[in-house]
Amino acid sequence: MMHLVENLVSAKPYCLRLRFNTGEILDVNLEPTLRAKAGSGTGAYRQLLDPAVFLRARHDTEGKTICWDGLAREILSTGAERAAPLDFCPDLLYELGKSQNNESSIPDQEYRVRSSSVAVNDEPHRSVED
Repeated sequence: MMHLVENLVSAKPYCLRLRFNTGEILDVNLEPTLRAKAGSGTGAYRQLLDPAVFLRARHDTEGKTICWDGLAREILSTGAERAAPLDFCPDLLYELGKSQNNESSIPDQEYRVRSSSVAVNDEPHRSVED
């Protein structure tokens, strides 16, 4: 099954709370990944180590992942370069969230029940006889 990001629930420096198409809400800590990818260079991943830049994360509704606008470069067919969004594979985000022993993982159905204001009466229906 391919995992897709349905919603960016919240963000704080290096950590994203994401709702996936499985219904799960996972906290994903990207700091170790960013530090490993950044190395000693000045590339796009290094820019994400700046908390102000990281917090510009947005949900890419087309790609069903998370991205940061303008951090990558795209080469057009004319040879010209332009800014493009930098994103992460949604499957990678899902696997990171699961492998980080995520205790905040909440199935979507359970999440809806918790946030619902509907009261349920589970007593059996009783008929009244005259």
